[in-house]
Amino acid sequence: MITTQLTPYPQAMPIPITEQARTMAQQFASAQPTAIKSEQVQLNTLAVFATHGYCQMMGIVSDLEQSDSWNPVTQMMTAVADLTLPGLGRLECRPIQTGANICEVPPDVWDLRIGYVVVCIDDNLKMAHLLGFTPAVGETALTISDLQPPEILLQRIHELMPLNDVATSSGMGQIAETAVKLGQWLNQSFEAGWLAVETLLSPEQVSLAFSFRNVDETETDTPDTPLDTSSDGPLADGPIDVRRAKLIDFGLQLGDVQVIMLVEIQSESSEAINIGLQVHPQGQPYLPPDLELAVLETSDTVFMDARSRQADNYIQLQFSGRAGERFRVRLQLDGVQYLDEFVM
Repeated sequence: MITTQLTPYPQAMPIPITEQARTMAQQFASAQPTAIKSEQVQLNTLAVFATHGYCQMMGIVSDLEQSDSWNPVTQMMTAVADLTLPGLGRLECRPIQTGANICEVPPDVWDLRIGYVVVCIDDNLKMAHLLGFTPAVGETALTISDLQPPEILLQRIHELMPLNDVATSSGMGQIAETAVKLGQWLNQSFEAGWLAVETLLSPEQVSLAFSFRNVDETETDTPDTPLDTSSDGPLADGPIDVRRAKLIDFGLQLGDVQVIMLVEIQSESSEAINIGLQVHPQGQPYLPPDLELAVLETSDTVFMDARSRQADNYIQLQFSGRAGERFRVRLQLDGVQYLDEFVM
């Protein structure tokens, strides 16, 4: 690996490396004949895992086991680090270590790729940073400063998708074809992109999320008219059943603005379900001012909303409903919106 001075890259996307990823990378590495090859396979595997995790956050389907990088023979004979996106093609996920400003791309992966992602793997192997993307390469040395931001990768993927497959993970103003089924969350069945809270939130943000149920009214942006007040207060004092988070990317239109949406559900009975929504900043201490979080009825009527102020580190809404009811959540900033549909 080349280890010259690291070029600062503020658009890098942090991706936690899971214990599962480290274990699998070590397993693949231990089967290699030399120490150099072992290190290469370990880093390649972690880069592929990190890109796979990013795809999950964005609601993009990827398949580790169908990738050549998961084939033991291919690992030993080549330097491939590909990730298969079913129906679209293969992404090449090239690793660099902390301190590198050049990424090596071997000639055997210069074609049959829909693009190339460069991933920086921290020395402790616990965190990866997706540095950027390029649609094609034609030389062995790729300069990090020449990369396009990660949002271009999303744009490239959505350009390749059939129109009816494009979800709302980065498409503004669209509605996902399939509503998020909150009832299935109680059975630990989650849609793509909805991850464990600790995967996306910092420890400080997690502490805010875990105080979700008892937050003081003065600290909470709540609507004048809740959806349903049949309970004493959504998520108040009762046990928490499920809490998941999703990364929301407003894309190039707003200059790389990203936030994290947290959805928390609590089942009081076979019919009543309490819902809590929170929005946290991603990579910044505060939310952008005037970010709207709104809950819409099926008629698209707003029945509750909250807006961020100058220095809000989160906004939230709480309400309750009954099994089978549908609602939409809208995030809107400077005229650009994200919509997700849910069924209780």
